[in-house]
Amino acid sequence: MAVLRKSRVYALVLMVLLVLWYWNADFIGRLIYPVHYKEEIMHSAGLYLVDPFVITASSAWRATSGRILCRPREQPASCS
Repeated sequence: MAVLRKSRVYALVLMVLLVLWYWNADFIGRLIYPVHYKEEIMHSAGLYLVDPFVITASSAWRATSGRILCRPREQPASCS
């Protein structure tokens, strides 16, 4: 009987933690993946008429890949 009670308590605690985690998923996401330079991202999104998530994703891609994106008008030699 004691083992059954312990497993019920563990299951209840696990369910409560999962519910709390689901309700706070946005907070946890912002804690793990913070977005810096929000004003600059919103400004560039409005300037180029694109979704702010596109600018955020492209800046994250550049930060992780180490590559610099080129605009079509630029010379290919200036891009690495």
